[in-house]
Amino acid sequence: AVVSTHRYEEALEIVRDGGVEKHSYKSVGQLYLAYLRDRGQYETCARLCKDIIGEDGEAWNREILAFHNCKKLTILCQYIPIHKPRLDAWTYELALSSFLQIHEFKQFGEYLEKWPPEICGQKALINYLVGVVKEVKNTHPDYVYLFKCLALLYEYNEDYINSLFLYIKLDCDRAFDLIGRYNLFHSLEGDDRVYRLLKKNETKAIELFVENTEKIPVSMIVKELKQENELDKPTMVEKKKQYLYRYLDELFQSDPEAGDDYHGEMIALYAEYDTSKDKVKLMRFLKESTKYPIDRAYEICETRRLYEAQVYLLTKMGRSMKALSLLIDKLGDISAAIEFCKEEEDKELWDNLLKKATESRKPSFITGLLQNIGTHINPKDLIAWIPNGQRIEGLRDSLVKILQDYKLQVNLNEGYKRVFVNDTVTLGKNMRSMARRGTHIDESTTCQLCTNPLIQEHEAFLGDVTVFFCGHAYHNDTCLRGREFCVSCVKS
Repeated sequence: AVVSTHRYEEALEIVRDGGVEKHSYKSVGQLYLAYLRDRGQYETCARLCKDIIGEDGEAWNREILAFHNCKKLTILCQYIPIHKPRLDAWTYELALSSFLQIHEFKQFGEYLEKWPPEICGQKALINYLVGVVKEVKNTHPDYVYLFKCLALLYEYNEDYINSLFLYIKLDCDRAFDLIGRYNLFHSLEGDDRVYRLLKKNETKAIELFVENTEKIPVSMIVKELKQENELDKPTMVEKKKQYLYRYLDELFQSDPEAGDDYHGEMIALYAEYDTSKDKVKLMRFLKESTKYPIDRAYEICETRRLYEAQVYLLTKMGRSMKALSLLIDKLGDISAAIEFCKEEEDKELWDNLLKKATESRKPSFITGLLQNIGTHINPKDLIAWIPNGQRIEGLRDSLVKILQDYKLQVNLNEGYKRVFVNDTVTLGKNMRSMARRGTHIDESTTCQLCTNPLIQEHEAFLGDVTVFFCGHAYHNDTCLRGREFCVSCVKS
């Protein structure tokens, strides 16, 4: 009577305690669920499903179909079991696709991430989603979000390449994880994928490329960043060049030989994009690399008026005079010019420096020379070059410094002389002592000329012998006969 009058809640309490043979808790509950659906009370029905159905997989399948037929399956999704029991694959596909049917794309994505991959990655669901993407195109505000869902479904289905392509197009950080985890380095070529990764996260992308040069060839990265398409905007082309510079710079710092085929191109990139003070990166590259054409490097630096780089390259090319001229005429750095002449140790350079410094009629140049030349050139030569009437600030202090430098040099020379004399006397005494020291001979020692033993028992054969420092020995009277040199050594 309770069931027939649709008092299902009361009926459930009665059958829960037992004692009713005709009805069970589950049978009454399923009648109650059907009653709620018929009355349109879907929220209440969905909430009671877990308690009434429990772990009965078949009953869950039937209930999911019932909600699907009512087009209210999205209400039930939050209660559908995903572990105990694990339902048939089609039920999860049906549940997820119900969100797509009503264009609830955000909720579709939430369940996709919340549910285990193995129940979401069916090929049929992927095909259905592809159809929805084509259908809505750009007409829905969450259109782009659908591609993220599709990428995730590809990943669940172990179609990692298609998943990677979508993540890269969507500028998604997950692309980096996929590349490393599934070794997808070979899939980066083409379709501006290298550029897109750099645009998304330049630091992470360059680190990935530099650390995996065996899997991502340098030639491929360079080719991708140098390639220009007809549809590329000027800003994009410029950005590619900047990325190329930063990639090759990081590669050079990590392994100078890894990209040596492109060292010639790197000069122009450094000249254009090195924003460090005094072009520190360019100078470091010029000094550490030996793989760039020096003439071409000089042309680039000359065009861009990079005088410090020009000085270095000219010195490397053996054109020291022109390098000195740049230091004085363009850079106006007399201290650097003096250090340059000290390093080169060329009198002609010093003369040229004196001439240019005095001809410039800049008192600061002459003061710099007076204060820094030390003992490298004769102060008389410098003073002789100074024009009459030239006013030089700090002249007295500069002259005092020169005299002090010379006095120091004289004192050092005298010290060197004393040390040298003492060493000479000591070494001479040692040499004389060694010369006067006896040399050991025995019965086996023979004369180098007659080959007879030097020491013999018979008195008739006894006589003076001579042993030279070379080790050769002779009988004095019969063989050496007054000669004061080793006959054998002279012959050889």
